Amino acid sequence: MELFRRMRDKVGEKEALTKVKEKFFGEICSPEKETYFLVGTVFQTTKWIIIGTFWPPKTNNYGS
Repeated sequence: MELFRRMRDKVGEKEALTKVKEKFFGEICSPEKETYFLVGTVFQTTKWIIIGTFWPPKTNNYGS
């Protein structure tokens, strides 16, 4: 959301949406990345939220 807010202030809402989508699908969740979402709960409810992401390059070293 913060990326969207910063981009919206610079280039407008429509362009910001496009840039955030490009960042998410082109870099964070690209086929070359192993994407992890860090999740947690809100203290007084049972709702889960994404609190962070981690997207290292994929490797083929599965225990060998």
